[in-house]
Amino acid sequence: MSRFFCLILLVSAAVQAVPLKVRVSCDGRLPYDPDTKGFAQISFQNAVLGRLLRLNDQHQMVPVLLEQAYWDYGAKAYVLRLPARLTFSNGSAVAEDLDFSLTRFFLTTGRADPIAFLRGIVGVEALKKGAAYTPWQVAGITKVDERTVSVRLKDRDPSFMFGLTLGWVSLVPKEALAEDYVTWKNHPVGAGPYVVVSGCGKSCLRLKAHAGSGFSGPETVEFVSDPQVQVDVVGFTPSPTGQYEKIFGEGPVGFTGIFFNYESPLAKDPNFRKALALSIDRAGLVNGEFGITPLYEILTSNFIGRVKLTELQQVEETKRLLAQVPKELLAQPLRAFGFSARAEVTGFEAAVLDRLRTQWKAAGLRVEFARSTDPLFAVNDRDTVFRVDERGTGFADPLPVFYAFYSGYLARLFPKSEFQFGKLLAAASAASGLGEKAQRVQAISRYFLENRYAVPLYEKRLAFWVRPGRITSLGKQQGVGLDVTTVRVAAAGKSERSE
Repeated sequence: MSRFFCLILLVSAAVQAVPLKVRVSCDGRLPYDPDTKGFAQISFQNAVLGRLLRLNDQHQMVPVLLEQAYWDYGAKAYVLRLPARLTFSNGSAVAEDLDFSLTRFFLTTGRADPIAFLRGIVGVEALKKGAAYTPWQVAGITKVDERTVSVRLKDRDPSFMFGLTLGWVSLVPKEALAEDYVTWKNHPVGAGPYVVVSGCGKSCLRLKAHAGSGFSGPETVEFVSDPQVQVDVVGFTPSPTGQYEKIFGEGPVGFTGIFFNYESPLAKDPNFRKALALSIDRAGLVNGEFGITPLYEILTSNFIGRVKLTELQQVEETKRLLAQVPKELLAQPLRAFGFSARAEVTGFEAAVLDRLRTQWKAAGLRVEFARSTDPLFAVNDRDTVFRVDERGTGFADPLPVFYAFYSGYLARLFPKSEFQFGKLLAAASAASGLGEKAQRVQAISRYFLENRYAVPLYEKRLAFWVRPGRITSLGKQQGVGLDVTTVRVAAAGKSERSE
């Protein structure tokens, strides 16, 4: 009997030793490499750094690493409080770590995407890239006690709280980062549900559950970026070969649209932009493809502030509008780019370009697609009229989507000196709550749509491939990265930790 019992224990131990293997990139880089895909970085941050807050199904903020996060009406500031027992894998977390985590991106010379969510903090504009971090140097961040900070904003912008739901804006210890404040000295250190324990071969990193984190999930996880290695879950990479089942997450992770080159005289013509939009049959474009839905406005279905409309193809109206465009601009086939950074466009995306060409031809437009590896346009390019390309989404706050066009990394895809749009953005940023903000964002959405500054085509949910028999559930996958804490592994049996 005792021998049989020992055999059971040995089998159980062997099962527990089998890690969950996931691949969220296939470039051979580790998932915290600043040059790897954003999806891989966010998936890793969800596991190791964790999130200060999360959004529930009602768009309400729920504390995760924070104990409290609320608006102090008297101080007119947000109050963020850490739990007494919260610890990094290398020690305890205190208020100064939170101050550093909110300001480090303004000091780095490296990748600094979270600035879009944090720029409303009073005084951050005074920080200089490449400067050394000094505790409590930002006027809007005040130490209340060893576990609490107060954050004053230029306006009471609800966008700030949305930013705290991202792993990019989570809690990190200064001593674990290099002098640029985004590159890790060794392995990353956080207070999330998993701890980095070692490498596990080529392009592989192993994580172990962080004791006392309060999350459930597989005891051991390996992030593998080698496309030749068999894994249990694949996300946001090319379709894997072998025995995998394709499933979809619950929310959109990206959208495909038409983005104009405003150096082109034709792209500057509002009649042309509207004609191009009205010539498209979006339902016919996606043709019932699983996980892909027609999109009629630049904000995807997970955002507040949407206009929530549909638009039918209008070929005759397209022709009427094109008749108002100077004939010399339409005398030659239009040059456009079709999906950037691809050696070759194949599969569904190739079919999308073919269907667009066919729809435009019916309306009297001749379009020729050229290959492009640049996600924008060359500075002196006046010949390329537009590009069909995909953009990431999934963040809970809609304002950074518009700010990216107005003054951010997509400004090359937006007309210069658009002052009315800037006024609408400023008004939405100053909203006193989510209800008011939703109304003001809707005004931005409507203005963007009426001017056709970009033409959305479709949104897509996050696709995953899982190994049948190994994965019983991915749980709710709603963000822009894989959340390994909700994955359930059939072979793990009792090795899965309880809530």
